[in-house]
Amino acid sequence: MKFNKEQVAARQLDTAIRMMFDGGDIVSVHTLAAAAATVFRNLLEDTGEDTWTDAIIEAFPGGKKQARQF
Repeated sequence: MKFNKEQVAARQLDTAIRMMFDGGDIVSVHTLAAAAATVFRNLLEDTGEDTWTDAIIEAFPGGKKQARQF
């Protein structure tokens, strides 16, 4: 069975949501959700569009360094 990146990320996110509502391990929930977010962000970057991380960094006058301190 083959999956593309979008399908993999969607499955990771679905699993994280199910685990969260079923009382699953919060660290595993966070790990799966963060992995899905990274894949979705990378897919969006490939289209040339701004990502949510770009928007956050642009909101801080000090750029990426200041955003990471927040």
